[in-house]
Amino acid sequence: MVIGEEEVVNLLTQVGEIGQWLQAIGLIIVLWIIFQIVSFIINRKNRNTLKDLRADINRMEKKIDAFGRKK
Repeated sequence: MVIGEEEVVNLLTQVGEIGQWLQAIGLIIVLWIIFQIVSFIINRKNRNTLKDLRADINRMEKKIDAFGRKK
């Protein structure tokens, strides 16, 4: 079983193409992970803002209720 030089070159070319595809897929996965991390951070900040707003609204409702009972 003798492998010719042409067959080796073809095999290496195919392996190189597979390597390039794997690199592209890896890059896409890394970018997706970065996007997910940024989205998580932004959503966390928005959630905290909404919590603060909810607390302020509850405080204002209590004051309005107390003011309405005084009359």
